[in-house]
Amino acid sequence: VSALYAPTYDKKLPNMLNDKYDATNFSLKHLLKDVNLIVTQFLMNGVDSTILESVRKVLESGIKQNLSDKDYTVLYKIVNPGNKTAI
Repeated sequence: VSALYAPTYDKKLPNMLNDKYDATNFSLKHLLKDVNLIVTQFLMNGVDSTILESVRKVLESGIKQNLSDKDYTVLYKIVNPGNKTAI
């Protein structure tokens, strides 16, 4: 077990491996909403938002793929389409 381990992985990993993202705890659209709020605050306060802008692009890509109501773990599918061996 690494320092990056969290029990959430045990719960989410089977769904990710089986391409099942319908059991939504937190949807992609809500994650995008939160990222947009953070980016706005960063910009208003002179904080570099470059990394979050990249994250936002990935989230927007998922929205364009009609994944907005899927669980946020669908990010795995967005950044790694068709390749389940990388987990």
